[in-house]
Amino acid sequence: MPPKNTTIKITIFSILFISTQIIAQNYLLGNWNGSRSLISDYGIDFEFVYTGEYFSNINGGIKHGGTYLDNFDITSTFDFNKIIGWNGAILFAYILGNNGGIPNDKVGSIQGISNIAAYNTWKLYQFWIEQQLFDSKFSLLVGLYDLNSEFDTRYTSSIFINPSHGIGADFSQSGQNGPSIFPNASLAARLKFTPNDNFYFLFGLFDGVSGNLNNPNGTQIILNKNDGILLLYEMGFFEKGQDYKLEFAKYNIGGWFYTSKFEDLIKIDNNGNPFLRNDNYGIYLSAEKFILAESKDSSQGLSAFLRFGIANENINPINYYWGFGINIIGLIDGRDEDVLGLSVANAHLCNKYREINKTFESKLNENETIFEMIYRLPLLEHLVIKTDFQIIVNPAKYAQNTTVTVFGIRTEIEF
Repeated sequence: MPPKNTTIKITIFSILFISTQIIAQNYLLGNWNGSRSLISDYGIDFEFVYTGEYFSNINGGIKHGGTYLDNFDITSTFDFNKIIGWNGAILFAYILGNNGGIPNDKVGSIQGISNIAAYNTWKLYQFWIEQQLFDSKFSLLVGLYDLNSEFDTRYTSSIFINPSHGIGADFSQSGQNGPSIFPNASLAARLKFTPNDNFYFLFGLFDGVSGNLNNPNGTQIILNKNDGILLLYEMGFFEKGQDYKLEFAKYNIGGWFYTSKFEDLIKIDNNGNPFLRNDNYGIYLSAEKFILAESKDSSQGLSAFLRFGIANENINPINYYWGFGINIIGLIDGRDEDVLGLSVANAHLCNKYREINKTFESKLNENETIFEMIYRLPLLEHLVIKTDFQIIVNPAKYAQNTTVTVFGIRTEIEF
């Protein structure tokens, strides 16, 4: 039997060796003895990402305590050019699984707390085919499609966990069940035009009601002529290319409109029924820029973003929203990919919404403001830890003018 200290040395060496092998891999489960690369060579790529997080309400709000939730993302991309020689065609499939609680149930924010919080179910979330046309200057996409994968996106704000920095609260709160975004994507047709590397134009038509209002389980596709259509456009400009480094800058503006009728928040018709309006619309614009960089690495430094959006205040609870934030990449020497993010998200509640939600005890404040600080810590090629701290001032659904503080930690693993 080997001496005890020899056993310890062998164990430590084994752990270090295994860790080195894992770090060298692009995925936690490796390349499957080359099978993964071989499948990719034939035109099939897939990913499996697990996201788990724990949020604790440590001060104020509806209830103190913690909430655990997680999210499974299984995606497959099929390059039909490699598979069957169909040039410029791609099929994309996305299976989504959500489990756990809703951190916002303890807070009462109208904007939410976590961008992976959803009803517990598994579903085919996205399933679309895209065809490149005219030397790839145009592309047409048809199928189940999350508009926020291309519309109203920013590199700089994507680090944050609060949902308002993914898609503005003015837009995400619209429609009968939200627009075609997480966790309910709807059938859509999207046309993209990129005349050059600097400009792009997006146009989309979406089923006016995403998912099923009465059944959140699984994949629900209901086509009803009364649902109408959500029309969406966006145009954007990249100042000096799309590489996220010094001198990167992106500016975009978009607008949306529902063709179906919506009830006015307060107004009634001559028969005492809710007054129906056909002007549910909104406009948003945003900008982001990589401002400063280290002399040794142009991808490390300071970047900032700003977003502003409006929505019809007769129909939507949030009539305007603004968000702002900064990222500092590589703040600590030797930690070149770490990111510190600081942001503010402000949702302004329209007068009609505040009027119908007032109580004898209090009246909603005009603004719900969320301050967020996040630190992104990549530990391995496929393992990221995020620590998150949010302060919610005047949570709108709580209906009391107060301040709530939450702390969260998120783990992202790519298998």
